[in-house]
Amino acid sequence: EVVNRVTGKGRRWCFIHALRQTGLVEGAFLIFAAKHGHGDYHRQFDATRFVHWYTDQLLPALPSRCFIILDRCPFHTVARDALNPTQMRKAELQAWLTERNIAWEAHWLCKRLREEVDNHRDKEPLIQGIAQEHGHQVLFLPVHHPELNPIEFVWAAVKDQCAQEYSNATSFQDQRLHLEQAFTTVITPEYCTKVYAHVRAIEETYWETDLLLDEEEEA
Repeated sequence: EVVNRVTGKGRRWCFIHALRQTGLVEGAFLIFAAKHGHGDYHRQFDATRFVHWYTDQLLPALPSRCFIILDRCPFHTVARDALNPTQMRKAELQAWLTERNIAWEAHWLCKRLREEVDNHRDKEPLIQGIAQEHGHQVLFLPVHHPELNPIEFVWAAVKDQCAQEYSNATSFQDQRLHLEQAFTTVITPEYCTKVYAHVRAIEETYWETDLLLDEEEEA
């Protein structure tokens, strides 16, 4: 997530964190200054930074056999084999197939070669495989449903607290201090438990709606 001055201009702090039903994951907090003062937060993160945090901070801090819940933003779903066949030249496509002992024919055009590469490349999200190697499972949320993601409520509460603390005299470093304090004073274990209960209630409502629609279709 990103927090910046209420005007939407100026320097920004980007931060990553994780929570469980019992509270924030100790040791999972990462904060850094954004390189740009404009644009949405997706431009401040990339898969390399996220995977580094994921492997070096998050996974070591988790207990055994966890479900890791994530949305489907681009840097969460980068495939193990992240190459893009549409950006490869014909010789590169042929070489990729040959290196993997995948048969291809000399008369194939680029379109056919790209289809073959795409059919054989490993599309499993990189972080899913890493999680499984550590005994965990990743659950990706359905698209466009932030209300099912407990961490979204944390972002909102933290940013709201920072906005309340903000004044024209607030320095960039003050803003970081307010952000760090919000995670300790606002996002308590009790708050996390309530957030999970709230999300669970939304899930139950969706399940009940799905069952009613299914019964109507069967009638």
